Amino acid sequence: MVAMRAFILLVALVGCGRPRAEIHFPSDIAGGWRLEGAPVESLAEAWPDARTHGLESLAVAKYSGDGDPVILAHRMASSAGAFETMQRFRAEAGTTAFQYGIFFIVVRSPAMGQAGLSRFTGEFKQRISR
Repeated sequence: MVAMRAFILLVALVGCGRPRAEIHFPSDIAGGWRLEGAPVESLAEAWPDARTHGLESLAVAKYSGDGDPVILAHRMASSAGAFETMQRFRAEAGTTAFQYGIFFIVVRSPAMGQAGLSRFTGEFKQRISR
């Protein structure tokens, strides 16, 4: 009887799995960028290679400020999927990308130069890794 209860408890705990990873978008980023409203879920803007490597969801966050950058945070099924997608990423003008755990993150700003885009991305990385 006790062994059966312990087994049922073990099955229930294993079934719960690990907590779902989230990205918390900062409301402001050094350099004068501010988050515009709440990020939205939108698979329509997903990076094409993410779809073939375990894309689970996509949060799109828009920031106002120099260049009005947009962040596409692709939540992948695993960090291996995020890594594989990052390996296949080919930068276009006005874009940069990085991996953060199970996230493949693209930062877009066609109006911002590469130096500004790198600065914004660096500031964003610092804020989310705290």
